[in-house]
Amino acid sequence: MSGTRVPLPSLSSDPDSWSATRGVVVEIADHRILLLPFAAPTGPSRGRRYELLWGDGRRTHAVVLSLDGRAAVAPPAGLACGSGDGVEVRLRPLRERRAHLEPADVRDRLAADGLSPAAVPTGEWAHMLAMVRESSTPAVRAARIDAAVSVVRAWNERARGARTP
Repeated sequence: MSGTRVPLPSLSSDPDSWSATRGVVVEIADHRILLLPFAAPTGPSRGRRYELLWGDGRRTHAVVLSLDGRAAVAPPAGLACGSGDGVEVRLRPLRERRAHLEPADVRDRLAADGLSPAAVPTGEWAHMLAMVRESSTPAVRAARIDAAVSVVRAWNERARGARTP
């Protein structure tokens, strides 16, 4: 069937697990990019930080980004490769630099409602927590906690297959 995309496998989210693969170098606006045969990872921003072991023995840290939904990373400077070349690389996600700790009132409300934020994408959850922390009044904070709990509930229902938020 033409135009149908086959879902790509996901990179491991386990910092103790390495993925070995072979990517293909493409050039975009005079920049070399290594396209990996995985779906793009998600993180607090627009990608996720990984440790990479390159075929020539180099070890680097870089953000693996999304290029049209596909995992992509810039090869290190000086790596001998050009457009169309295959490049061997092993990678694993780095541990998050800072856990998004819930304020006590958010944590207590989630516990009282029997909810977990685990199903909420990390970046979205971090944004909601920042909004709660930056509330100017107790009434605004309460409203933002209500909104965060509603979003967590929707993501939990989605994870159980009940509906999409």
